[in-house]
Amino acid sequence: MTYRTFLKTFVGSGGQVPKQLGLPTGTVLLPDYVKLVNGRLLWSLSTPENLRWAEPDGRLLENFARLAQAPDVDIAEFANTWGVLGICKHGMPHTHNPSPVPLHVAGTLTERKLAQLLANSCVPRRDRNQPGLWSEQLSSWKTYANQVTAMMSIAQALDGGERGSAANWTLLCGTAESVYQMSLDTQWLRLTLVINGWLEMANVRPVVDLNRNGPQVTLSGSATLFGAVALQMASVLTRADSLSICANCGSTFQPGRKPRKGQRSFCKDCANNRTYSKHAMRIRRQVS
Repeated sequence: MTYRTFLKTFVGSGGQVPKQLGLPTGTVLLPDYVKLVNGRLLWSLSTPENLRWAEPDGRLLENFARLAQAPDVDIAEFANTWGVLGICKHGMPHTHNPSPVPLHVAGTLTERKLAQLLANSCVPRRDRNQPGLWSEQLSSWKTYANQVTAMMSIAQALDGGERGSAANWTLLCGTAESVYQMSLDTQWLRLTLVINGWLEMANVRPVVDLNRNGPQVTLSGSATLFGAVALQMASVLTRADSLSICANCGSTFQPGRKPRKGQRSFCKDCANNRTYSKHAMRIRRQVS
């Protein structure tokens, strides 16, 4: 069972990944205010007529993964540029428990009925000290960024005929001993369940777009950063040559060409500094 054949089963019986997958159509909603305070991000949205939006680029996933080791100020800058995670009271992106009321129905309901239907859906957590602002822990950002790298590392290991490491499975599943001992096919299945879980948490769904240029069915990430990240992660996991893991620093990056199976690859930063040179020399000594 090949890398691509197994993982792309989640996109349907046709097995074809939509062209938009990884660069979701539409845009991501941006905050108009972001501030770092004691290990958390405080943020707010503008008025409806002044909302800010951004269209994710092809390096969003790579740059998001790098936040796992980035200073706090870089996370704040990223949030200002590409949006926030919108963490709810459960410590998850609020899209994991979306509104059950379709937009075209909401306008036909009384305020009381609408409030009853929305009572159990999730929204971003309000800050205790400043109720006018939303708040999310930077630890949540680092957790999800680490999980992106873990998924990539496990996928590359499995594609090379090896099990994913216990450390990476721990990042994804909390406990790794039982998963680490599973067969390769079972680990493939577990990884598929993980990325499907991300797509569910992000409330990714097909959307019909009707206009004068003709109808189109696309995938939507609910206009959220987490949705865009989940879509790009799904795209990468169905194309083994999309991203690589640097053999020196462990970060994800887009290689200029697909590495040969078993070949170690290095990101641009490591390839241009002395750390890479020392690592490469050590590898050559081990081979010889």
